[in-house]
Amino acid sequence: MTRKSALVLATMVLLVGASVAASAAPQSVVLEFKGEPGQEMKHDVEIGWEMDMSAMNPETGEQVLALSPRFSGTLVAIDRVTEVAENGDLTLQSQVESFEVTLDFADLHLDISLQGPDGGPPQLLKLPPLPIEVVMSKHGKPLALKGLDKLPLPPMPAGPEGQQFDIKAMIEGMMDTFAQPTLPDGPVSAGDSWGWEAEIDLGRIMGKMIPDMPPEAVAMLSAMKIPVKTTTTLEGFETLGGIECAKLVADSVWELEFPVGPGMMLEEGGVTTVVTWFNHEAGHTVKEVVEVEVNMRAGTPDAAFTQMEMEVRAESMLR
Repeated sequence: MTRKSALVLATMVLLVGASVAASAAPQSVVLEFKGEPGQEMKHDVEIGWEMDMSAMNPETGEQVLALSPRFSGTLVAIDRVTEVAENGDLTLQSQVESFEVTLDFADLHLDISLQGPDGGPPQLLKLPPLPIEVVMSKHGKPLALKGLDKLPLPPMPAGPEGQQFDIKAMIEGMMDTFAQPTLPDGPVSAGDSWGWEAEIDLGRIMGKMIPDMPPEAVAMLSAMKIPVKTTTTLEGFETLGGIECAKLVADSVWELEFPVGPGMMLEEGGVTTVVTWFNHEAGHTVKEVVEVEVNMRAGTPDAAFTQMEMEVRAESMLR
C-alpha cells in the first residue's frame, strides 16, 4: 500500500468514525431528575478554597490586616432518595460517610479526618444522615426543606439590644431567591440555552433574620440589591465510564456597587461556573465541577482600603 492510499484510508476511517459518533448522539433529550425510594448514590468529592484579604488605614495608608486562609478537603457523600411523589418530586437525604479536611489560617494549621484505615468509611464511629431533607422538582427546583426545626443551632446575638439571628429564616429567605430549576421544561438539543434572573434583596433577607431590625437599617440594606443572572447551555454529549451524559455548562454572574461613606464605594463582583455531566437516561448527575471567583474592593477611585479575592473549586464524581 502506498503512502497516499494509506493516508486516504486513514482519512476515511476517521470520517466514518466521526459520522458514527455524530449519529449516536441524540437529536434532543428531556432532562429530568429521576429516582426510586431507597436508591443511593455515592459520590467522591474534592473541595478547596483560598482567599486573600488586606485592609489599609485610610488616613496613613499603612496596611493593618493581611489574611490568606486556605482550605482543602475530600469526602465521600451519599445521596439517598427517601420519597418520590406522583408528579416526580423527589425527597433527598444526604449523609457524609468519611472526610478529611485541612485548614491553614495565619499560624493555625488544622487537620481533621473521619475515615477507616483504608480511607473508606469509619468502622467504629459513623456520621448519621443530615437532619435536613430536600424536596426537589424533577427539573431541579428546590421546593422545601424538611427538618430545619431539628437543626441544633445555638442562639446567635445580632445586635446590642439583644436581637437574635434567625438562621432558619435566613435559609428560607435564600431559598426564596435561588429556588430556580436547573433543568429546562421540555426537550433540548446540543447548543440550546436556558436561564433565569433573580435579585438578592439583603434588606428582606436580614429583616427575616432579625425581626426587630430598625426600618432604616432594612431600607439601607434593601438599596444593596444584587442582580444575579444564570445561563445554562447544553454543550453536547460525552461518555463517562461507559455512560452517555449530557454536558451542561451554567454561568452565574453578579455585580454590586454601593456607597459606604463620603466618596467611598463598595464594589463586588463574581462568577460561578458549574459544569455537569448528566445521565439523561437514568436522571442523575455523574460528575459536577463548580468554580467560583469573587472580587471585592472598598475605597475611593484612587485607593482601595479593603480588598478581597476568593476562589472556590469543588468536584464531585459518582462511584
